[in-house]
Order: sequence, then structure tokens, then C-alpha cells
Amino acid sequence: MIEPTQETLTALHDKILLTTRLIGDLHQLALADAGRLSMHPGACSIERILGTILETIGVQLEDEGIELIREVDSGLPMIEADAQRIEQVLLNLLANAIRHTPSEGSIHVRAKQVESTIHVTVCNSGPGLSEHDLSHVFDRFYRADEARAGDGGAGLGLSIAKALIEAHNGRIWAENAPEGGACFVFSLPLLNA
Repeated sequence: MIEPTQETLTALHDKILLTTRLIGDLHQLALADAGRLSMHPGACSIERILGTILETIGVQLEDEGIELIREVDSGLPMIEADAQRIEQVLLNLLANAIRHTPSEGSIHVRAKQVESTIHVTVCNSGPGLSEHDLSHVFDRFYRADEARAGDGGAGLGLSIAKALIEAHNGRIWAENAPEGGACFVFSLPLLNA
């Protein structure tokens, strides 16, 4: 019997993790479709959520030669949300931004109050999105032309982000930044708004 090499075992492990993540993503979408997403809303601070995530992801970005630009207004009002679900949305948006940002590029994260909502924007300095991509980017299993050519996810992360934001009575959309690159923006209502 031939013993598997460490390289073979590592590749197999990576495939198992990818399959497990795909099954989890499909389960999340099925729950969203059925209106049965497990949510635990409460008063939470988008500043704190962003601070924790950006601190964690900053090391990865530095290793990949990507500059992280933070523009988070201080003293933002609280939102009523499930903090873990908002973290999941942000991680999906940031993972997407990282995949589409070239080395020596940048990711810009902004958070500000707009009337009775908080707007969070994640932009990258990648190639941006075509008009076709803009209209389909939140569709399940959709991957932009550029993403189809390389490694990446199954095209479910942005669909999950959309389902989670809508479950919080929020909105999410994509647009191209005037200076180039793609931006994903979501808005959530303020606590007691």
C-alpha cells in the first residue's frame, strides 16, 4: 500500500474544508429562504464590530501587501442587530475584497451615520464590476468574469450577506468607486429608529 504524502493529505484536507464551508453556506441560504435564520438581535456597536474584525484581518492584509484604510466615524449610534451575523456579513465582504485586490492595492472600510441608518462601505482597488456583474453580483453561485478565471468561493458569500442584511431590515448594494474598484455598501437602521 502506498502511503499518502503530506502534500496529498494537505490538499485533501483543504478540499474537505471547502466542501464543509459550501454545505454550511447552502444551509444558511436554505434557512434564509424559509425565514428560519437563527437571529439574536440586541443593541450593538458597529464601531466595536469593525474594530475587532479589522484588527484581526489587518495582519493578513499586511502579509499580502494590501493597505487597509479605515474611516469609521467615532460615536456612531447603536444598531439593533445580531452582532455575530453582522460579523459574518463583514467577513464575507472583506474576503471578497481581498480576492479582488491586487498586491500593493488597498481596501477602504468606511462607517458613518446617514439619517436614521448606519452605512458601512467596503471598497477595493481592484478592477471594479461590469454593468452585468453589478446587476447579478448578489445572485447565488454568480461569480464575476474575473473571479471565474481564478480560485475562489462558490459564489455564495455575497448572497448570504444580502440575506443577512435583509433579515435585519437593511439594504445592501454594489457600485463602482469613482477612482476605480468595487464598493459594497450596506445600511442598517439605528436602534429604536
